[in-house]
Amino acid sequence: MPLSSRKTVSTWRQAHKWFDTYKAANYKGYQTWWINSNHFGECIGLSCPLTKLRKGFVWQEIQTELQNDHPKWSSTTVNHVVSTGKAVINATRKAGLHDVIVPDFDKLPPKEYKEEHWTRSQFAELLDTARSHFGRHDLADAMILGYNLGCRQDNLLKLKVRDVDFEKFHVWIGGKKDNETKAGNCWTVPFEEEVEKVLRRHCEGKLPTELVIGDCFNNRSHLYRQFIQVVETCGYPTGGRQGWDWHTLRHSFATNLAETETPVNIARLTGHKSVNSVLRYAKRQDSQARAAIRRMNEAARVNSVDSDEQLTAKIIEIMAQLKSQGIA
Repeated sequence: MPLSSRKTVSTWRQAHKWFDTYKAANYKGYQTWWINSNHFGECIGLSCPLTKLRKGFVWQEIQTELQNDHPKWSSTTVNHVVSTGKAVINATRKAGLHDVIVPDFDKLPPKEYKEEHWTRSQFAELLDTARSHFGRHDLADAMILGYNLGCRQDNLLKLKVRDVDFEKFHVWIGGKKDNETKAGNCWTVPFEEEVEKVLRRHCEGKLPTELVIGDCFNNRSHLYRQFIQVVETCGYPTGGRQGWDWHTLRHSFATNLAETETPVNIARLTGHKSVNSVLRYAKRQDSQARAAIRRMNEAARVNSVDSDEQLTAKIIEIMAQLKSQGIA
C-alpha cells in the first residue's frame, strides 16, 4: 500500500519518509531539517510507534535524553530538534495518515550565555594572522565583510555584485530567491572606506549576477575551516555552545553598534525582526557600564547635597521659631 494512502503511517520511520518525500524537499532549510529529524529519530528509534508519542511525559523524556546524549547542546538546540519531530507528526496527521495528536508540553527554558565578541584590536590580530601567518588574503577580506556587515556566513557567500550599491554605499542582505535570509526578510547595511575597498576589489570586472566573494571558496565548509584555523591559532577556543566561530563576527558587529545605537537601530542593521533578539547579541560595553555607574554615583551625591541643604534650611526655620518665642 503506498504511503500516500490514508491511515498507513504507524512508526517514526514511515512518518519521516513521507515527510521527506512530500514536504521537506520544499523547505529552504532542508539540510537543517534533515539533521534535526535524524537526531530525533536516533533518540526515539526508527521503529518507535507513533502511538507512544501521545503522552506528554514521553516528550519530556525525549528532551532529557537529548540533553544527556549531547551535553554541549543549548536548550534552544534541543527545542529545535524536538520541534522538528513534532512538525513531522503533525504534518502526517493532517495528511490523514494517522490520528496521533501531539500533546501540549513545555519547551526547555533558554539559558542565558555570555555572547563573546572581538574588540577592534582583537579583530586586527585575527586579520594579521590570516594574512601574515596563513597568506590567505581572500579569507581576510571575507572576515572584514563579516565583521563590518554583520551578515551570516551563508548570506555572505551568496552575496552578488548586484547587491552592492556603490552610489548609496550600502549592501543589500537577502531579498532574493538565491540568497534568502534565515527570517526570510531583507535589509541594507551601509559601508565605509575599508569595506568599500574590499567590495570594489572583488566586484571589479564581474557581471551583476556573479558572486562577490563566494567564488573564492569551494563551499561554506571551506571558508569555515580556514577561519577556524585562524581563530585557534590566535588562542580562542572553538566548538560547543560557547566556542568562538564565524557567528562571533555577527555578535561583534551588534556589540560594536551597541556603543552608539539603540536596540531598534541594531535590529534594523542586523535584520532581526524582534528587538529582544538583539539584546542577546549586543551586550553593553564596559565603558558604557562604567558611565552608568558614574551617573548613578553623581546622582547620589547631588541628592545627598540636596538633602543636607534641606536639613540646614529646616534647622534655620526651627531656630527662628524658637527665637520668636523667646526660647532661644
